[in-house]
Amino acid sequence: MNFLSLLFDVSTAEDLKTEFADELADEDIDGLVGVADETYPAKKGAKQDLYEENMRRKQDGKQAKKWPEAFTVGSSYLPQIGCFAGLQCRNTAFARALALALVFPLRGVDYWLTDDHDSYNDILPDRVKCLVHTLRTRARGDERVSDLHEAGELDELREYLENEYETAYEELVVTLREEYSAFWDDEAEEFTGPVSTNAIEGGNWRLKYGLGVPYARCRGARARTSLLALRDSMTTFANGEPAESFAHRHGSFSFEQVLGETSAQSLPPREDEQVAQAAA
Repeated sequence: MNFLSLLFDVSTAEDLKTEFADELADEDIDGLVGVADETYPAKKGAKQDLYEENMRRKQDGKQAKKWPEAFTVGSSYLPQIGCFAGLQCRNTAFARALALALVFPLRGVDYWLTDDHDSYNDILPDRVKCLVHTLRTRARGDERVSDLHEAGELDELREYLENEYETAYEELVVTLREEYSAFWDDEAEEFTGPVSTNAIEGGNWRLKYGLGVPYARCRGARARTSLLALRDSMTTFANGEPAESFAHRHGSFSFEQVLGETSAQSLPPREDEQVAQAAA
């Protein structure tokens, strides 16, 4: 699903920057960053199957399985305009071919931001790896982290990890500032572009939460996640207050396009109108 085609009638972020240059400039959006990630909502009955399988494995002295059978939901996102760019829901595992299709709508962004999944290797020319994922990987092999964790020194561990993050962030920003100056705010002296996949992590969480119940068939899950991503991109209310999205202000999509022409029949009167008519 290419949401840029659906919402703006363009194929890629490059086309979006050309066709909506004035609108982006009016909203002080000087550049676009593309983020991509995957999530795995469990299939219907998979958690129960996992529980029973692990009970059998425990009796046989085998290691328990960690994850239930799930769909692979991949999504790409444009944080600057709060819009999903691409979405796929499949029964198969995430792979290079799927990564290529997923990030196609993001062509033309200033830089790409993903986790360290191997499927993205060598297909994104200006790829930046998520700082949080990078530090998590580093922490797994850090002896200092292991020692503090085993000793139960949680406050010291937290301070150590915070310092590690601040140092890595400053080093990364030095590089990003030179390569992507459009995201450097001279007045605030800070880099405004994202350095982690938090935006799409949140988007994937909203997709999984919005599913509500587990689905048995990929077709049903795909339709539901597509609708959720579309609704999220067309936001008019968020975080407890009115928040009209860029796609809602400037996009060409309407639900009428999907549902067909508006019915010529008038809506039935409301209950209070029925009472007034009866009294008359």
